[in-house]
Amino acid sequence: MRTQEFVPYLSVTDADKAVEFYSKVFETPLWLLLNMPDSRVMLCKFRIGSTRFFISEKLSEHGDAPSPKSLGSTSVAIHHYVTDCDLMFKKMQNQK
Repeated sequence: MRTQEFVPYLSVTDADKAVEFYSKVFETPLWLLLNMPDSRVMLCKFRIGSTRFFISEKLSEHGDAPSPKSLGSTSVAIHHYVTDCDLMFKKMQNQK
């Protein structure tokens, strides 16, 4: 069997802020957004070119995938290749 796609799925604290940040920085609309009844982000899908990545709030009722904040660190690095890294860096800085 051949791998068709590898999709990062990030569990974060303050997923609403992460969704807003990634939308602005990558200039991409949400592909799908599903919220819990209490409005926490259950699943947010982004599509950038032919690549997808997912974000959700740290949800203890869904298996409790830890967030970087709950771990005090992260074990994930995501590499995003762009044509102008200085411009991307400035865009990310402006979102703070």
